[in-house]
Amino acid sequence: MKIMSDYLKPLLACCPGTLKAKQELMLFTRLDKSRSVVEKLENKRKRTSQESSQLGIARRAVREVTDKILKSNIPMVVRMANRRGTSMATTATDDLISIGLEKLSNCIDKFDVTRGFKFSTYLGRALANAFNAAIAREQKHYSDRINDEDDQVKEHYRSKAYEPIGKEGQLSDIREAVKHNVAELSPIELEVIKSNYGLDKEAIIPEEIGLHLGIPKAQVEEYRMSGLTKLRDFFEKDDEPCRATSLN
Repeated sequence: MKIMSDYLKPLLACCPGTLKAKQELMLFTRLDKSRSVVEKLENKRKRTSQESSQLGIARRAVREVTDKILKSNIPMVVRMANRRGTSMATTATDDLISIGLEKLSNCIDKFDVTRGFKFSTYLGRALANAFNAAIAREQKHYSDRINDEDDQVKEHYRSKAYEPIGKEGQLSDIREAVKHNVAELSPIELEVIKSNYGLDKEAIIPEEIGLHLGIPKAQVEEYRMSGLTKLRDFFEKDDEPCRATSLN
């Protein structure tokens, strides 16, 4: 479903159609001339009444032409924002529209009509770059937040594994508990715990465990958490350390 801010609906309803190449050329040529007049007359310390009148006319022309170019290209901004926004869950379409409207205004100010290409082409490239940058920033922020949370979870459970899980659950006890599976871990929980903490071979990182088992990293973490929870519960129920003689 395409998203569109309510405030844009009446604006889009009154937008003229897409400008043709000749219309763009005419409008930007007029805009450049009007801007030149405004700049020239505004820099004069003293102006005659005729020059003041010319300045007023030029300023109105700049506003009118800019407004027409702006309104003619708003639909393009909305279309591109809708396409990118609906394909990228991390960035809202309304945010992209806001970025696009700001970029449209900047492009009108910077466009050089003498270079011989269409404004819509220039705008399209500028919007694509702006949207890609916004999405990349949002995805990085989202990824960093997830990684921070993931690191906190890993540190929490790593400390729980190497410190006493219950009252007396030392690493050697954990190794024996896993070996005899007294906490009734599932086969995949056993494999994740043994691989991650090196209980019967060299420890490997969650990414490698996931590749070995054919599951995503997030699922490796889930199995590790559930396995450690079962181990902690087991040690908390038993006042004595877990020993091989009592596990047979």
